[in-house]
Amino acid sequence: MSITVDVQMEKGMVLRELESPSHWVKVSLGRVFSTPATSSTFEPSQASASVILQQNETSVVLGQDFVLLIKADGLDTPCALLETHPTIPNQRALMASLVPKFNLRPANPEVVFVIDRSGSMWDKIPTLKSAFRVMLKSLPVGICFNICSFGNAYSFMWPTSQVYDASSLKEALAFVDTVDAGMGGTEMLQAVHATVQNRHNSKHLNVLILTDGQIFDQDCLFDFVRETAADTTARFFTLGIGKEVSHSLIEGVARAGNGFCQSVTSYEALIRKVVRMLKGALTPHVNDYKLEVAYDTETECEFNFVSETESISDSETKSNEQVGGGDVSMEEKTRTLLQPISLYDENFQEPDLDFNAKKRANEKLPTPSLPRAIQAPYNIPPLYPFIRTNVFLLMDPQLSEKTPKSLKLSATSIDGPLELRIPICNIGTGKTIHQLASRKAMIELEEGHGWLSHAKDENGNNFKHFDVETKFSHIPTARTGGVSGGAPNVYPHMLQARKKTRDPTKQARGFTPRLYGGTSNWDHRTTPMQRMRGSTSVATPPTPTLPKTPLARMYELIQLQTFEGSWMWSNELFDVLECDMSATIMRLATLYASTNRTIEPGFPHGE
Repeated sequence: MSITVDVQMEKGMVLRELESPSHWVKVSLGRVFSTPATSSTFEPSQASASVILQQNETSVVLGQDFVLLIKADGLDTPCALLETHPTIPNQRALMASLVPKFNLRPANPEVVFVIDRSGSMWDKIPTLKSAFRVMLKSLPVGICFNICSFGNAYSFMWPTSQVYDASSLKEALAFVDTVDAGMGGTEMLQAVHATVQNRHNSKHLNVLILTDGQIFDQDCLFDFVRETAADTTARFFTLGIGKEVSHSLIEGVARAGNGFCQSVTSYEALIRKVVRMLKGALTPHVNDYKLEVAYDTETECEFNFVSETESISDSETKSNEQVGGGDVSMEEKTRTLLQPISLYDENFQEPDLDFNAKKRANEKLPTPSLPRAIQAPYNIPPLYPFIRTNVFLLMDPQLSEKTPKSLKLSATSIDGPLELRIPICNIGTGKTIHQLASRKAMIELEEGHGWLSHAKDENGNNFKHFDVETKFSHIPTARTGGVSGGAPNVYPHMLQARKKTRDPTKQARGFTPRLYGGTSNWDHRTTPMQRMRGSTSVATPPTPTLPKTPLARMYELIQLQTFEGSWMWSNELFDVLECDMSATIMRLATLYASTNRTIEPGFPHGE
């Protein structure tokens, strides 16, 4: 059994390379899987890649996530593709890939790094430390930042975020040196909640979450993140580390938090993507994104991507329930008490504790009318210049006679309005864009938002007051308040009940006590094995050695750089540069002597 992926770009774009860091693949350039073998046509915008799956006696095994990397010209250019469905009459779908480039004033937000220090992170801690040193050196002067560590408990480096300067950088780098994987399980919700509680209300908050695992109560986390980010003053970014990370978790938090997610498996990719996340956090906030489509028969008039949701048909038929009454005689009561009552009556039905259930059962629930066009995501998330964002549109069948010409993307910022026009390319007949659009819309409905959460009834009220929640639908009730404006809308059981988490690995060394925000019941001075056996030492796994590639050496050079931008004369510096210190001193001394300069004691340091 094999998996084949076809890649088809816009006409005029050239595919340069296809590769997979996870599997061996067979690559064909200039053609897709459906291209006849006898065809001699070479299309620079087409390619395909196939991977043969491992097969055992009973099943076919993928082994790990299949990752395909595509290199092509023009990937940083916005584009819009129009597709016509082959079987559904008058049905078309549009996909817009948005990669904005804008010049706005730099933001001055609060940045909080939330790092997973559970037991399973033991083999990733050296890589995480190296990435953190580079990231801390990359912060702009003047912003506020903090680090929150979490496992079974959580702790902050400082009670509140501090201004980035030479002193706070030195303290943060010293803290990074002490980071280990000894905090037990993965209680992410508590850490994220505490991070929001500790925020500076006068600044925009950007939370960067780094984790390698999964959590049990991710839906509660999504709800809290979505509620926090609803006022556009907070954004959440996630980075999944390793092959076992939950993509549902990191993607869900990023969607709910108006950020983006990244996942990495290698050392160099981790540092590169951590820096990309930091750039995203420092991007100015842009709000009120709106996408419109123009047709070739129009001049200045555009048609909005999502028409206003039509009023919900709510013709309710209410029946007045007649409840029979009458007095029951004492004789009947006595006879009922004396007669034996079966302990198992097949005809008996448990009474409903909700006394209004029978009344609601006879009511006809309102049926929402489908919008003429469905946009997914319904609300366009924040866009980042280095991240591709796809927006889908299941177009209005009533406008099938018109030919879409271009898209207009508009937004607002503190520097003024933003606008971008994208020409539309018709790629012909297909189902791919339709299926991607449907999947995106269904994900939004499953998570409790999307077009249905904005539907109106005949009175103009939101269609969301029925408290229906299932695996495939979540229509939340209206809530008031917010984290930044008062008491958070968090239910007590979310934060206090013992949640299910993965078991810590054998390498975990107990729990680190909270520095701020809580306490730990564990004695952090000894490991669990020491407490049970009374031993004075316990075997710990060997520290992984980071690869000494040219890129890794460059990051080491960044780590040795001082806050002022210079380097101290040290053996570590010469080791990274692969230079001989003694030979360098001799050459400098010769240079000084040639210019009649005096060589002080302790040269080249001097006084």
